[in-house]
Amino acid sequence: MANKRKKEPQTEDMLVQRFEQMLAEGTSVFFDLHEFEHIIQHYGIRAQWQKAFKACEAAFSQYPFASELGIEKVRVLLGLGKYRQALELAEKVAALHPDSDELFVLQAGAFMGLNMVSQAIESLLKALKNTDEKEDIHYRIADLYLRSGKLQHSVEHLFEILKINPDNINALLDIADSLETLHRTAEGAKFFEERINENPEDFRLWRNAGVFFNETNSFHKAIELFDYALALNEEESSIWYHLGHAQMNLQRYEEAEVSYQKAIDLKEESDFPEPEMYCCLAATYEKRKDYNKASELYRKAVNMDEQCADGWYGIGMCLIGKERWYEAINFLKKSVRIDSECEDYWLALAEAEWKTGNVMSALEAYQHANHLNPANPQTWLDWSGIYREQGDYMQAIGLLKSGLEECPAHADLYYRMCLYHIEAGKYKQSFSYLENALILDFDRHTVLYEWIEDINIQKALFKIISQYQR
Repeated sequence: MANKRKKEPQTEDMLVQRFEQMLAEGTSVFFDLHEFEHIIQHYGIRAQWQKAFKACEAAFSQYPFASELGIEKVRVLLGLGKYRQALELAEKVAALHPDSDELFVLQAGAFMGLNMVSQAIESLLKALKNTDEKEDIHYRIADLYLRSGKLQHSVEHLFEILKINPDNINALLDIADSLETLHRTAEGAKFFEERINENPEDFRLWRNAGVFFNETNSFHKAIELFDYALALNEEESSIWYHLGHAQMNLQRYEEAEVSYQKAIDLKEESDFPEPEMYCCLAATYEKRKDYNKASELYRKAVNMDEQCADGWYGIGMCLIGKERWYEAINFLKKSVRIDSECEDYWLALAEAEWKTGNVMSALEAYQHANHLNPANPQTWLDWSGIYREQGDYMQAIGLLKSGLEECPAHADLYYRMCLYHIEAGKYKQSFSYLENALILDFDRHTVLYEWIEDINIQKALFKIISQYQR
C-alpha cells in the first residue's frame, strides 16, 4: 500500500503569496481561520493597512461569524485612522469578548485618535482588570494623565509600575519630574522609605531611592543611598552609573570618573556598555580640561553609534575648549541634526558660529534654543549681546524686553537692560531698570562696572546704587 504524502505546513510568506495571487486573479481561494490571522498580522506588522483591510474583508466573507477576526479588524481600522468605525466594531466584539484586555487597549487607541482622553483612560482602566501586562497598561494610563495635566494621577500609576518592576528607570524618572513640578517630592521620599522598610535587602530599592534624590537635586542624600545599595550589591553596574551622576553634579569629577569606569567594566562583563556611558566618562575629563582624553572617549561613543548626539556634541565642546571654533561647528551641526530638541546643542552651536563671525547663523541658533526653553535667562543675554556688539542697541533692548516677560524676576536681565539703555543714550530709562535690578539682587551690581568705563557714568550709577546699600 502506497504511503500517503503528508501535507507540508505553509510558511507565512507562502500564505501571503497565495493571498496576493488570489487578489490579482480575482478568484476565491480557501484559507483556514488561523491562516487569515497570520496574513492580517503580516500586513499589520509592516503597517500595510490597506492590504490588511482587504485580508479582513476576505476573511469575513469566508468566516462571517468568527469573533476572533473582529479584534484584528479593529486593529486594522485604527491603522487606517478610521477611529469611529474602530469604536463601533469594538463595541460589537466586546459583547462576545467582554473580558478582552486587548480589545480595551484598542478602544483606548481609537478614543485617543478622536482626542477623547478621559474615555481612553477609562478603557485602559478596564483593561487593567484582566491583563497580564499590567506594567505596560499602567504606563499608558500614566502617560495619558500626564498629557492631560493630571500629574498626581499619573504619579499614582507610575508608583504601581515600580511596585511591579523596580528596574523600570523611566517610570522612576517620570515620578521625580512630576513630583518636583507639583512641589510634592516628600511623597516620593516617603514611598521609597516604605518600600525599603518592607524589603531592606533589595539593592534595587536603595538604588531607586538614590536616583529619585538625584533627580530632585539632593545629591548628597543620593550618594548616601547609593552607598547602601553598593553594600548589598557592588557588582551592579547601574548603581555605579547613577552614583557617577551624583558626583558629577557635586563637581567631584575624579570620583565620578572612577564610578563611571566601574559601571562600564561591569557592563562589559555581562553585556555591551551603551554609548552614553562613554559620554558620561568623557565628561569627567572634559570638566577637568583634559580635552584629548575626553575627545577620545566621545569618539568611541559615536563609533559605537553614529546617532549618538551627545557624542558629537561632546567632541564639539572639547574643540570649543581648545578655541578651535571652525572645527567645532561641524560636530555641533551633527548633534542638532540628530536631535534638534536639545537646547544645549543649539547654544553651543550659536557660540561657535558667533566666534567665527557667522552672525546670521548664530542668531538662528539662539532662536532655536530660545524656542525650546524661553525661560533660560542666559540665552536672552547672549542672544541680545550679539546685537549689542554690532551697535544695534534698540534691537538688543527689544529682545531683552521679551526676555523680561519670560524671566521677570531675573536681576541680570535688568542690569543688562540698564547697560543697553546707557549705551543707547537713554539714561532716564536706564536708571529705572537699575532700580529694579538692585531690588532683585543688589550684590550683582558690580557687573555694571565691568561693562562701563566712563567715569562720569560710573559716578552717576554709584549715586543711585549707594541709596540701596544695606
